[in-house]
Amino acid sequence: MLQLDNDVNMEGSQALDTTPVLAVGSLRVSRLGRAAAALALIAAAVSGLSTVAIWADPDLVRAVAPPLHIAGRPLGLDATVRALGFLAAATPVALFMIALVEVARMFWSFAAGRVFELETARRIRLIGAAAIGLAFANPLAGIVESALLTAGNPKGGRVIALSFAYQDCAALIAGLALIAFAAAMQEAARLSEVRSG
Repeated sequence: MLQLDNDVNMEGSQALDTTPVLAVGSLRVSRLGRAAAALALIAAAVSGLSTVAIWADPDLVRAVAPPLHIAGRPLGLDATVRALGFLAAATPVALFMIALVEVARMFWSFAAGRVFELETARRIRLIGAAAIGLAFANPLAGIVESALLTAGNPKGGRVIALSFAYQDCAALIAGLALIAFAAAMQEAARLSEVRSG
């Protein structure tokens, strides 16, 4: 009997000891989730504001010209060209910001303890779709921007630059992977709801 009582007491003490550990772990996940969400929102804001700042300043436009393969060429930098260039750049930037906002919303859900839900799968799918869109929007924006900036040059000085960088390939692959993962997660969440219901 003494041995049995000791075993019961030990089991009870172990059960009691795990509660603070679980609480600390949940608190850590909550803090990390809130921090990650805040960073994603800051990154989205910086991305949008930096795009506005670049196309508002002719010197900053010249600084981003080399990736467009028009470095060293005369550039049209009047207000109309810069406004149209901003509109061309706004599409990939908007997709990037949408993805970051969805990442922030997802981490807020994680911080609240909501992980394996249909809404999480939907957000992951949306992030994946934005990444795929970004993979194609970046090269297209580069074509439009290079054409705009060199449209006023004499014949032979105009450029239409098409480039598909490794970042675009990575965005495409990541987007496809996220959509596949979201589909699997959605099915798992649906089965979990069926079983619990």
